Amino acid sequence: LIAILALSEGCQAERERLYNILWSGLSGEATDQKLQDNLRHCTAAIKASMGEAAFNHLFDLQHRNRIALRPEAVDVDLVSVAAQLEAGKQVDLSSLMGPGLLELLGQLELAREPELSEWVFNERAHWTNRIVEGLLDFTSLVKTDKVHSERLRRASIALRLDPANEGAHCAIMIAHAVQGNPLAARRHFEKLETYLKTEFDCPPQDETISVFKDITSGSVRSAHLPKPSQIDHVPSERIRIAVLPFTVKPDNFEEGLLRIGICEQIIEALSKLNDFAAVAHSSVFGMSVDAMPPAELGQILHVQYIVQGLIREIDGQIKVNVQFVRCSDAEVLLTLRYRQTQGKVFELEDQIARDLAGDLEMRVLKLEIDRAIRSAADETGQASEWVLRAIPSIYRLSRDEFDTAFISLKKALELEPNYAPAHSWMAFWYAFYLGQGWGNDKNLTTAGQHARQAIELAPDDSRAYAIAGHVDSFLMRQPELGEVMLDKSLYLNPNSGFAWAFSAINQCYLGHSDVALQRMKEYSSLCPQDPFGYFFDTIYCIAHTLLGQFETGAEWGRRTTNGNPNFVNAIKPFLVCLGHLNLHAEAARMRKILLARQPNFTVESVRQNYPLRDPDQLELYCEGLRKAGIPER
Repeated sequence: LIAILALSEGCQAERERLYNILWSGLSGEATDQKLQDNLRHCTAAIKASMGEAAFNHLFDLQHRNRIALRPEAVDVDLVSVAAQLEAGKQVDLSSLMGPGLLELLGQLELAREPELSEWVFNERAHWTNRIVEGLLDFTSLVKTDKVHSERLRRASIALRLDPANEGAHCAIMIAHAVQGNPLAARRHFEKLETYLKTEFDCPPQDETISVFKDITSGSVRSAHLPKPSQIDHVPSERIRIAVLPFTVKPDNFEEGLLRIGICEQIIEALSKLNDFAAVAHSSVFGMSVDAMPPAELGQILHVQYIVQGLIREIDGQIKVNVQFVRCSDAEVLLTLRYRQTQGKVFELEDQIARDLAGDLEMRVLKLEIDRAIRSAADETGQASEWVLRAIPSIYRLSRDEFDTAFISLKKALELEPNYAPAHSWMAFWYAFYLGQGWGNDKNLTTAGQHARQAIELAPDDSRAYAIAGHVDSFLMRQPELGEVMLDKSLYLNPNSGFAWAFSAINQCYLGHSDVALQRMKEYSSLCPQDPFGYFFDTIYCIAHTLLGQFETGAEWGRRTTNGNPNFVNAIKPFLVCLGHLNLHAEAARMRKILLARQPNFTVESVRQNYPLRDPDQLELYCEGLRKAGIPER
């Protein structure tokens, strides 16, 4: 009764209407007196439940032919939300988010009252339509950067009320596209197609398909983009890469979705590399990029590199060529080629993005290092350039260059004390410094401080967590804590070969060398051209050594020590393998090199300092060193 009155115009209804709705299922013909008695009994029960004072505050029974609720005493959240939406006001939509959405009188048994059942059905439909229409009326939204997030939120709520409302589906797709995520728009369209086919055996409406085609062509997104000259600059230390729209051939080849999907996946993958700022392919919609040389594109978009590609359909297969180009001289620095059947395009998108991001992490770093070194003659530069100059000197591991690297990192921190990469690489420097036997326990604290400072300054930087994890596991001898940091690093960027490699060595420390080898395969697939690969290849040697695979470990040991004989921590597991294989002459030669660089190295120092958790593996390691001629103490 209260619900009928509250949702009626003026919060009132004729008594005859109430009779017809509430007691339509009475068998035979009820007398007027019987219906009046039913209504009187109903109101009396409400009064008994509420109390006389509350009842008199709510009900107005002064009229002979109708019953009313006092409007000032009634507040229906559903009515309030609808009125606010229709008035263009900001609305708290939390009341629409709970369970039992719009299930008016949902707990009542309505089968015996057909008129009441029909009233509930009609009211549900009426209020659903009003709320949905209000939610999808975006004209009152203030034009801010958050307007598209609000459109997305309101359209999502509308779909909870009416899952088949294609206007809401279109609003969600448009919001995704304008926010620069047409891949999400595409996947939403595919879910809509599946839903309509399953529930109604019909395709989306023509208008919905038209909106989706506009999204795939870029016209929806481009209407909301700044002109190229208005594109904001990112901090100078970030390397800027533009991902251009891929070319599709032949012209009638319908692969607009793949065209967008690949670009969006690449952008998403590159965005997880904190060295890079990826400029979306949609930023150049409307520009004749095919006719522009890379140098001109670089100037317009303020980028150093571009990613471009060609998609072709040949004999039922999709072929994709991807190129990474330096803008300054138009040199093609990397070419990737792929072939896939048409039914597996999603796997292709993921694979291309993963390969490109993994390769570029180290390739671009090497390119920028070379550029920074070339510009070092005048001893000027930003903090980022001083860091880049330091990196190759760290990896070379000669004492003079290593000291030079420290000076460069110190200069970077003097210029920008809060520059996170400088703290990360300083922690990395200390890891080598102590690993080479040049430092002491006082340096452990300093290494940890720089590692933690980097994370505080850049909490979304995968490399900062990877280096912090290595400091924890190797220097602090806490591989369990290191695992937490490394898992976070891989969560932030699953395409970081750097993180996969450090995670692999940590698995060795934890006693899981088989897992370490699996993670090194990830590293190798992501970084096939790593200029500092000899350092990470040492992990292969360690893992095979701990598994007792000494011949394979020795092969990796020869490879890594030939790559850089200054790296003493590559010599140690190699010596373990040589000792177990009884290759005494080769062991004597490597032992001489090691002890010349680290004269205090003993089996006992390994037992005290090497962070192996498995005692059997530690004993195997120490026994190999003994057999290779390393002194016990």
